[in-house]
Amino acid sequence: MAENFYSPTEESWLKKAKALDEILVRQQDLSVIDTCTASSVVLHADQITLDSDIQGQENLKGYYKAYFDRYDYKHRFLTSALCAQSRSVFLLSVDENIVPKANAFPQLDHKQSAPSTAYGVWKYDFGENNLVEGIWFLRQLSRDEISRKLVADSLDYDSYKITPWDMRARGPTANVPLVKKVMDSASTYSKIWETGNIESTDDIMVEDVTEVNMLFGGKFEGRDKFKAMIKGVYESWKPTKSHHVMGITGDGDKCFLFWSQEGEQTDKGLNSCIFGLNLFICNEEGKITEILGFRQPLTSERSKILKNP
Repeated sequence: MAENFYSPTEESWLKKAKALDEILVRQQDLSVIDTCTASSVVLHADQITLDSDIQGQENLKGYYKAYFDRYDYKHRFLTSALCAQSRSVFLLSVDENIVPKANAFPQLDHKQSAPSTAYGVWKYDFGENNLVEGIWFLRQLSRDEISRKLVADSLDYDSYKITPWDMRARGPTANVPLVKKVMDSASTYSKIWETGNIESTDDIMVEDVTEVNMLFGGKFEGRDKFKAMIKGVYESWKPTKSHHVMGITGDGDKCFLFWSQEGEQTDKGLNSCIFGLNLFICNEEGKITEILGFRQPLTSERSKILKNP
């Protein structure tokens, strides 16, 4: 791809997003927040590790510092993407060998504090001043968080690992037709979730597609299981408002999807407003081969999985 694949403004967004990610590598240089974010920046709550939004640069620094003070870990950037229309940058990263520091959580035993790995997806929204105004973030829980926050230690992430070679950021390529196919597949996937209509599933997924629920645990294979899952969801879910944003990686075969929905759980009589962050890996035909999925819990799920909903 030509050197001007991204505009100078878009390049600045990517650099700022990467600089914010670098905070987690260096673990101390919080001044980057002053130069890369707006004074009123908002980190949106995931409703699991954060119950309410964090607003303002100083409070955001406090969020990072609390993590540094409590954990030892190794952070790695994996890949990123950009959506010019929504002024958004997506980023996939992983924290490896996460271990609570001594006396951070003295109530936990050795097993509950064992080293763990957590993948996460970030979405940075840039304002007209080209500074980050909003941050959306969903990640896996570490072992100690599972022990401290969940009703039961039921989430096992160790069975799934992302291969760094597959996720490496190879840089822009000239495969424009593939980019369009991948975007079409991701858009159709979002429409399936927005409507419950599964007729187009075969057009966008390989037969043995794999989906991993990165936040709650669990994995399924095959289009038929995906269709059955959608049918099951729509037996008790009635969406009233939907929104999505997509971003393709520079190498063209992966796509990030941010989605949000408002709706009613008809079996519970409960209203929910949730968001999710997905990453699709596609083949040379633009069909989805693998889905990594993160989402907030529904209102009814919070009381089932969280000790303090």
